[in-house]
Amino acid sequence: MESLVSCSKLFQKRSFESYSEFYLAMCIAAECGRKGLKFDMSDMKIDKDILPDAQIKYFHYLISKGYIYIKGYARIDVGISEDDVPLYMNMNYITDIEDVIVKEENDKYIWTSEWCSEKYTKHRDFFLNISNNAVMLMHLAAHMILSMYLGYRERKICVFVFNEYKAKSFYLYINLVSCSKTLDWFNEYIQLDIDLNEITIDLDYEIFCNNGIVAGRNKEWSMQEKKDLMKKYGMVEGSVVCLWERKGMRSSNPSGRISSSVIAIINEIGKDFVAVTTIPLNKTKEEVRLDFYNIPSDKRAIYSDLLNYSPHISDCILSLPSLGVENYFLDEYKFFTLLSKRHKVMKRITVQGKEADVEMNEVDAIYWLLCQYEIDFDRELYKSMYNSSKDLMWDEYGEV
Repeated sequence: MESLVSCSKLFQKRSFESYSEFYLAMCIAAECGRKGLKFDMSDMKIDKDILPDAQIKYFHYLISKGYIYIKGYARIDVGISEDDVPLYMNMNYITDIEDVIVKEENDKYIWTSEWCSEKYTKHRDFFLNISNNAVMLMHLAAHMILSMYLGYRERKICVFVFNEYKAKSFYLYINLVSCSKTLDWFNEYIQLDIDLNEITIDLDYEIFCNNGIVAGRNKEWSMQEKKDLMKKYGMVEGSVVCLWERKGMRSSNPSGRISSSVIAIINEIGKDFVAVTTIPLNKTKEEVRLDFYNIPSDKRAIYSDLLNYSPHISDCILSLPSLGVENYFLDEYKFFTLLSKRHKVMKRITVQGKEADVEMNEVDAIYWLLCQYEIDFDRELYKSMYNSSKDLMWDEYGEV
């Protein structure tokens, strides 16, 4: 049997969090095939609900070519040709330009379109063709990752540079950015240098919406379907979630932009409504106190209530037809999402009488805030939803 490269070992997980992760896996599988190897996906769970048809076709094509190995899965000819798979790119061109495909420095590799234009004496048009740039970049990233992972290249970070018009063309690198957000190991191989001065969009929100669009979630959902989705994501009465509000949806920008977000506790899920308690809270008592002492001393008296700050908690009724669940929405201007352990924040807290800035994930940070301000919520349900029923930082270090 040809040598196998384990997908689960490389990805350090047994399932894919997004279609971008799956696409990267397909590009790596194609690169394995080009090197005479097989990509072993036998122990990977694949959720078809997050994948577009084009990626599923790519998957079947690679299996038929023998590039993907799945134990007990017979290789069959599914009648799909290379021309039928727009997400695939035959990177055999690399063998002609391997020595100049990236600029090599002592501690990193660098790829820019300018380097490509200047140094590629062969296949320059192929690599600079704007119509296939997004596909090419994913396959090029896969090539660099696999080459370093298998020891064909010296292991050091590979920087992809996007400036000026490249930075503005978000679609070129959306999958790379998405992978950098959800795959910690990806950032050990690939670094994205994006000129943020050219960016006028919220990258995280665009990725979130794009994941939904690609998965076919951007459509009208019935009230019962929304209730079923809430159940699927574990959003029940008593759950703490994030309530987002957006605006500016139009034909040229159907996703609009985020205008606000707030912590919400789901109190009741009715026939056509969801009753919630909203808690506009994002600073610890230590951070609020720091804000107060940063005010010029001659003006502090005006803001003395900050020293006894308490959040303005309010109850409201949300119309279910106007409410999205995660990225299942069309034109709803409000939507729920679960909290994320992946998002990190710095919070100033007091532990054993000493005040310090501590990095927390979002789940720990919101739990800390709710407990510190003595908000009434179901702590056990919270820990069950977000931390496998284990204690969080406040339970060990919190002080009222």
